[in-house]
Amino acid sequence: TTTTTTTCDYELSDDEDSVYNTTALLRKKTSKFVSDEPLYQMYTGGVSVDSPPPIHPSRGGECVTPPTVSPPSVVSGPVGAIAGGQLQRTLWCHLPEVKESGVLNTLTDTEKKIQEAIFEIVTSEASYLRSLDVLVDHFMKSQEFTRSDAILPTVCCKRLFSCVEGVRDISEKFIAVLEERQSQNIMMTDVCDIVEEFADKHFNVYVEYCTYQVYQAKMLTTLIQTNVDFMSAKRRLESSHVCQGLTLHSFLMLPMQRITRLPLLVRAIAHRLDPDSEMYQSTASALNAIEKVVRACNDGARKMERLEQSCQIQKQLRFKTTPISVVMETRYLVKEGVLLQVSASKVPFTKSRRKLKRHLYFYLFADLLLVTKKHKDYFEVIDHCQRRFLSVDAPPNFPDGPPTGCKNIFLLVLLQNHENKNIELILAAKSLSEKTRWMESIRPRPSSVEGESVYDTWDCPQVEVIHQYIAQQSDELSLEESEILNVIRKIDDGWWEGERISDGKKGWFPVNHTKEIASQHVRAKNLRLRYQLLAASSEQLRKANSVAKKKK
Repeated sequence: TTTTTTTCDYELSDDEDSVYNTTALLRKKTSKFVSDEPLYQMYTGGVSVDSPPPIHPSRGGECVTPPTVSPPSVVSGPVGAIAGGQLQRTLWCHLPEVKESGVLNTLTDTEKKIQEAIFEIVTSEASYLRSLDVLVDHFMKSQEFTRSDAILPTVCCKRLFSCVEGVRDISEKFIAVLEERQSQNIMMTDVCDIVEEFADKHFNVYVEYCTYQVYQAKMLTTLIQTNVDFMSAKRRLESSHVCQGLTLHSFLMLPMQRITRLPLLVRAIAHRLDPDSEMYQSTASALNAIEKVVRACNDGARKMERLEQSCQIQKQLRFKTTPISVVMETRYLVKEGVLLQVSASKVPFTKSRRKLKRHLYFYLFADLLLVTKKHKDYFEVIDHCQRRFLSVDAPPNFPDGPPTGCKNIFLLVLLQNHENKNIELILAAKSLSEKTRWMESIRPRPSSVEGESVYDTWDCPQVEVIHQYIAQQSDELSLEESEILNVIRKIDDGWWEGERISDGKKGWFPVNHTKEIASQHVRAKNLRLRYQLLAASSEQLRKANSVAKKKK
């Protein structure tokens, strides 16, 4: 299919002394493609891949999974008329040197598609860099934000634009290396080695940018809602023809969009290659490297979102008990919601129970449970307990039947609450599924594999290494005496899976080289066993008394 390529030359800013104008002129001199590509938000991909098969790297034989962050949708077809022409990326087959060489007459359709897929990494990076120039030089370095009487305090400006200058610096280096490779031969043999190198050595700046994007979005929303001067400046800057009708928000989203699209571009190359070829293996290696960065970006963003969520919850809490902080780097919310408490006993295993009905609001974190009462403007914390000290079970028998209107009842036991007491809460959920979800969230299901025990990070045994061990396989851990390991999984054949506390490395190790040590997991296990024994004894005593009464 023949497509006419329209040159999308750099538009200069309305301000004669604009920093953006200086950059635009510099790009014309230093880059072959940046000045000719459309803005990245309007970029039209030329190579489409419909559900490409997964790539299997040579080592380990495991399939490379797609990134966990949803990639941006790829625009198909012309973007629309702007400045008198349709915006579309430069195609490899339309390069003057390619046409003049006559190489197009010697290539198969598949070989041409491989060249277009490789070349799209170059042109898309050029398009991306052009949009970054608008974000940095037109927005961030605008007079409104940089002069002495700037409408934004420095701290707000830094939070809004984050480390975008560092992102642009890496993009400049990336496109320079890509263009250098392209200039060496009109038939580009590979660029995936470049992608892999930058993913391994330089793309950490994307992780930093994506990690703090939640605060960036919050700052932008706050400024839009509360700062009239900022809104005025934002509208003026967005109205410039260099933005081509795009908003500041669309430019701030660029790094996340770019890093999640790169795996798609690498897959588009792999889709056209012979799986046995050397280039295919290079592509698989690059895909592993770039998806590792994407996962780190996703993990960083999720981590900050969870931290921000904890901060918001903390602001709503009032403590009837001794105050604690729920904001921790490793703590995140698992489940929250209302449950109806239908009866309680301050002294477990006795006949006396206070019958009552009251709604309680529960916050279940990865390692902590908060029991609260909801008020108009806050939540009053009336009890809290480490998650490892929680137990759930079927409710006790109600001699006169359960309270009217109460279904889906279960027993929640705080084996050791904040006062080191054992507390029983008989709770009713709105539905059977809600009851099941609460019970499984509090105490996840055990492994269904015979002879296997699986542990969560918030409640796992610990062992100390007593004999050195040298790993014999790649999935094993080498052990040194006195090291402490968290046990993730136990198998009855004498091998356990664990995580070394000192460096977080995971692997399998022989049990006979370690000894289990006292820990909160062991204490919780003992308390749970003690509770079960007392509960069984109490039930037997109740039945015996019932039989004795009937005989009388």
